[in-house]
Amino acid sequence: MTTSQYAVRPQSEVKHDLDTMIGALRVFAETLRLEGGIPQTSFGGHMDVLSEVLRVVRLSGTILLRGEFTRPWAFISSSPDMLPTRLMPSAESITLFHVATCGNSWITCGKLPPTTIEAGDVIVLARGDQHVMASDPGLMPVPIKDINPQPVREQIHVLKHGGGGEESRFVCGYLHSDQRFDPLLNALPALLCVRVRKGVLVLEAFADNGRIARPITVEHEAGWWQAAVGHLISEATRPGPGNRAVLARLTELLFMEVVRWQLSHASEDHGGWLAGLKDPHVGRALTLLHAEPARPWTVEELAERVAISRAALARRFVELVGEAPMQYLASWRMHLARCLLRESTLNLAEIAARVGYESEAAFNRAFSRMVGTPPGTWRRAKAAALGEERGQPDHKSTAATEGPPALSLGSAHALYSALVMARTGLGPLELNGKAPDSSTSHSSAIPRGRTRRSRSQSGASQGWYSGSPADRPDPATDPPSALSWTRCALHLD
Repeated sequence: MTTSQYAVRPQSEVKHDLDTMIGALRVFAETLRLEGGIPQTSFGGHMDVLSEVLRVVRLSGTILLRGEFTRPWAFISSSPDMLPTRLMPSAESITLFHVATCGNSWITCGKLPPTTIEAGDVIVLARGDQHVMASDPGLMPVPIKDINPQPVREQIHVLKHGGGGEESRFVCGYLHSDQRFDPLLNALPALLCVRVRKGVLVLEAFADNGRIARPITVEHEAGWWQAAVGHLISEATRPGPGNRAVLARLTELLFMEVVRWQLSHASEDHGGWLAGLKDPHVGRALTLLHAEPARPWTVEELAERVAISRAALARRFVELVGEAPMQYLASWRMHLARCLLRESTLNLAEIAARVGYESEAAFNRAFSRMVGTPPGTWRRAKAAALGEERGQPDHKSTAATEGPPALSLGSAHALYSALVMARTGLGPLELNGKAPDSSTSHSSAIPRGRTRRSRSQSGASQGWYSGSPADRPDPATDPPSALSWTRCALHLD
């Protein structure tokens, strides 16, 4: 059996890369500061609902460990309800992922049949479902808590396990969110395998009921995906300046891309929030609700705005999203309220007005009913929990202790573009001793040019653009969305 692995360049060859990368990170940090820490989520009047949701739920990535397992080996993960206790007590949702760097293995999740894993594959468990990973099917798994009793969040450690035979290696981590957004999580498959086969990127989705969806093939994305995964592996195996920040942003970027690919191939047959975004009527209704959440919406007004009858919109909305429009709006308002309670020093009356409640009393009643505790109590408890996790005292506002803000889709691509362009003096990372196939590299289709920020006359951020001024898209006719925008150039010479 052949074993493939990523080749990592010597430390001496990447010193300049690291220095340039630190500069890129500083530029990016300054960009976020200029934007007030909140990436822009609208462009030319078009609301990017997916970016807005990801901003509010504060998705954050972490590399937990490097696994070095020798055949025979098998372990079973912790149950989803135990993951926050083990990994991040303040998290309301945790998404697990495994990046295979060497060897072949198997994964089983719920009712799903065993699935093979090869070097270079990325496994994503959107809801952190319990799963078994093993060198061979049918082995009795050891609980992961027995071989890794107390995960260390502050550093990447090496976990070794097995019988001493053929080796399989992984980089393992998770993405956690301060707020669980069920419509998005429930729309994602229980298990996703992202592979590159014959120069083409392939997504294999496995549902909770054991159903295997038809694989999704994504053209012209394999080159940059391999480069990003290779860079993540390299950073996880050789600590350096800015290491944790780079790894966090890379994991977020990769997950966001997986969500975008799922969105672009979502179908009404499977339903779910992502399919709702694509629906011509429900998608427009969602856009309106997210663009003006404080507006006193009614189903009648929404239906009129999206040119469909009230009954048809209500029925279609429930079919795809899983709840009625006004119920969805009330839930989203609570997400916004919790975001403001966590990140701002606004008083309760100001927050109530911002999320669409006429009085603080009405807001208190709604928050207590939907969240289970009064907003003031929730704010204090969240601040205390976050301060305890970071070894810091309780603060009235937790924004100062949170670290850099979670990325929007566009900002994540901007960061990755800066990082990859910092690597141009080294060439791409190698897979199995060979550079990625240039015919599949996304960069080949993109004109060279300096990455630049374009701003409107009012100074509002309009995103990142790469290319010559003559090629720059017109915001009035070519607005980006969760599905399309001009990607930053990724030159892998």
